[in-house]
Amino acid sequence: MADTPSCGELQERVQELEEELGRQDVWFKDQERYRIHFSLANDVMYSLDHDFRLMSISPNVHRILGYHPEELLGKPFHDLNILAPEYYEQAVENIAQVLSGRKIDSAIYEFFTREGARRFAEVSGVPLMRNGKAIAVISVARDITERKRVEEELKAKEKELENKTTYLEEVNIALKVLLDIREKEKKDAQETIVATAKKLVYPYLEQLEQNGPDEQSRLYLKIIRANFDALIASCTSQKSSKYLLLTSTEIQVADLVKEGKSTKEIAEFLCVSPNAVSFHRGNIRKKLGLLGEKKNLRSHLQVLEAAPSSSP
Repeated sequence: MADTPSCGELQERVQELEEELGRQDVWFKDQERYRIHFSLANDVMYSLDHDFRLMSISPNVHRILGYHPEELLGKPFHDLNILAPEYYEQAVENIAQVLSGRKIDSAIYEFFTREGARRFAEVSGVPLMRNGKAIAVISVARDITERKRVEEELKAKEKELENKTTYLEEVNIALKVLLDIREKEKKDAQETIVATAKKLVYPYLEQLEQNGPDEQSRLYLKIIRANFDALIASCTSQKSSKYLLLTSTEIQVADLVKEGKSTKEIAEFLCVSPNAVSFHRGNIRKKLGLLGEKKNLRSHLQVLEAAPSSSP
């Protein structure tokens, strides 16, 4: 018959049992914390063994894909039918890489939900090592469907903007071509006007000048020729004349000033009073920006006419 344990031995055994129960209690509490964290995580955590069977998966897979964990556990990865076919080859290569001892930082896959909808996930994986060998794959999958949707919208907007930019560039090229054509047509029309004027007007001016008219008529002819030369020059050089600012009477006064005529002579020539001529001279200086400046009006008018003029 075995010896009955002494009170001291019994006390030691009770103490050992209490310590063991304490360790188990800690272990169960750790397991419970792990289970709670596992279930509340936004990402789906799962593990695969060497045969690509699903060993574990977090409960929130139901929220994302619509499957309960027990529907998926223990099945080979290729039998789950949750991965889009075009991503299967990439997934197999990545799992094999992790099982060889390397990790996967980021891989994008497309999954099917129970209802057939498609969702994108960014997956990372690390090997579970035992005695220096990888015995399983531990992976975390993050739902990035919304991010992918935003990215696709941005790509579509960028493409739309690119198309609009290309269209505007083509329109600008077309407008430039049209403007070049318009400019050439304008230049051709100006050259035609100049050639026609030289052909139809200058010969008659020469005839009038050669027939010896009186002094007043010669002055008129000289002014007509000068103004016509200025008109031809404006067509060929495309320079805007400040004479466009003047009225017809002011142009007459300006032409006579340019010829060296005095206020009295201009008044007699135009059959107006000297005061009227002075008034027109003041308007001419104002329109040409000469008010308050000590510039000779005749010299300034001659400078304006300095652009080369055409001759017959």
